[in-house]
Amino acid sequence: MQRKITLWALMLVLTMGLSAWAADGQGQGERRGGVDGPRRGPGSFLRHALSKLDLTEDQHAAIRELVQAHREKAEAWREQHKDELQPLFEKLREARKNQDREVAREVMVKIRELHQSGPNPEELLEKIKGQLTEQQQAQLQKLVEQARERMKQRGDGDRPSRREKRQGDNN
Repeated sequence: MQRKITLWALMLVLTMGLSAWAADGQGQGERRGGVDGPRRGPGSFLRHALSKLDLTEDQHAAIRELVQAHREKAEAWREQHKDELQPLFEKLREARKNQDREVAREVMVKIRELHQSGPNPEELLEKIKGQLTEQQQAQLQKLVEQARERMKQRGDGDRPSRREKRQGDNN
C-alpha cells in the first residue's frame, strides 16, 4: 500500500512537473528565481531530469505535444470533478490547520482514489520514454528511482512539514 501511495505521489509530481515544463518556455532552460533564488516545486524535478537527457529539438517538440495533450485531459478531468474535489481540499486544509493528521490522511486517501479515475501519469511517462533513446530512457529511469528513494526516505508524512517547522522556529 505504501509503495502504491509513493508511486502515485511521484506520478503526480511528474505530471505536474511535465505540465510546468511544457508551459514554462517549452522546456527550454531553467526558470529564473525570485528573491529567494531558483524556484522549486513539481516542475523543478522534471526540468532537471529532462535537462540531463540532452534532448534533440524533435524530442522536445514531441514531448511538448504529449505533455500538452495530457495537460488538457487533466484540466478537463479536474473541471469535471471540481464539485467532488473542492470539498475534499477544503476538508484537507482544515484538518492540516487543526493538525488533525488522521483526518488529513483519510481525506488524502479519498483524493487519491478519485484521482485514479483521471488521466494516468504513468501512461504519460511511458509515452515520453517512447520518444527517448535507450540511453536516455536508462538515465530517466535512474533519476526517477533516485527521486522515489528520496521520497521513501522522507517517510509517510509523520514528520512535520516545512511550514510546521518554520512556525515552530518562530515560537
